[in-house]
Amino acid sequence: MLDIETVHRRASRVLPEVVKTSGVRIADPSERGLAALLLPLRRKPSGVVAFNLSEATMRDLREDALGFLHSATRARAGLGRFAEPFDYRPWRALELDCGVAYFTSRRDERAWIVLLPAERLAVYGWRD
Repeated sequence: MLDIETVHRRASRVLPEVVKTSGVRIADPSERGLAALLLPLRRKPSGVVAFNLSEATMRDLREDALGFLHSATRARAGLGRFAEPFDYRPWRALELDCGVAYFTSRRDERAWIVLLPAERLAVYGWRD
């Protein structure tokens, strides 16, 4: 049976280890909605997953965001059983109306991560 904790654990493999999250944000928490969120990580050519940033990550971002993210350039694990973790480019900051955002992209430009501390949000997007 698919549950929200399983979806969070499996989806967070694409994030660098230091970017801790406390869950995923989904509109439909039913089993069908959870499956729709998780299965695109392997099958659909594009999509997004939104995560809630943990208190520890929020604290580290407030103290020295770019210093904290400096070494966060490799995903926790590969998406497939024998797949290598993704490598990301160095993080950059961008000033937005809602505050500062931090972003990176995979070296092959097929995915990206945006951290929005003001929203306590991390977004992973991909396009294969």
